[in-house]
Amino acid sequence: MHAYEGWQNVSSKLPMKIGERGPAGVFVAVDDGRCEAVAPVLRPNTISLSSCGWSQRLSASVPGASHCRRTGRALRSAGRRLIGSTRVAGQVREIEVKYRVFDLAVLEAALRVRGVVLSRAVRQDDQAYAERGWRYGMSKLGVAFARLRTQDGRHLFTLKRPVDNEMACLEFETEVADREQMHEAIQQMGFYPTVRIVKTRRTAHLEDLALCVDEVEHAGTFFEVEKVIGPGRPGHAVQAELHTFADSLGVELERTTDTYDSVVRAALSTA
Repeated sequence: MHAYEGWQNVSSKLPMKIGERGPAGVFVAVDDGRCEAVAPVLRPNTISLSSCGWSQRLSASVPGASHCRRTGRALRSAGRRLIGSTRVAGQVREIEVKYRVFDLAVLEAALRVRGVVLSRAVRQDDQAYAERGWRYGMSKLGVAFARLRTQDGRHLFTLKRPVDNEMACLEFETEVADREQMHEAIQQMGFYPTVRIVKTRRTAHLEDLALCVDEVEHAGTFFEVEKVIGPGRPGHAVQAELHTFADSLGVELERTTDTYDSVVRAALSTA
């Protein structure tokens, strides 16, 4: 077993010892050239995993890195930043900004100029949930929200808790085997279903940014820019940086601070 700075094996099924945490954050465990399971990187130029589509950047110096495929079991299981209740380097937050897209072809051209090539489109079927007692119109800060997603025949359970604002959240995610059973379990945990969100998503990764182009049923086309950060950095400051990048593309975009459940709910209410 070899451990490499940047990621940590968090599989509960594998009896392995993980290397001590270094100053950069966490580690990856590679067994016989396989990445068994991974968690977020906090240091650039080693290994990183984007939130949109689970793209990866692998250091050439890491043995077995070429075996960590985007479609591999490890990345599927890892989902986004965190696996289950595992906490990495304090707690990792997903920070994002979202925009309504008016001309998709213009956006795609602007991204190509930056060397960004979007992935193939994948269909995501999401069911959103909220804590019982919470209703639309109330603040989302500090409230836990759940999501059950099906993509490429796999099911992901996600829990988010907004910290700075609705798009700066603690996030925990893991793969589940049975969507219907998980749907029932989520309700038993004290959540209720709110909005179904169906979209096609294309993704890309530019340095430490995760980029998503989403075509959302009932709501239109959106562009997201995301970044994963550790503790200590204000979410608002990171969002300002992300907005600067989006603005630099020179494309007409309309920023929204609403999450997709709110966007789709509003669209359906006026349909």
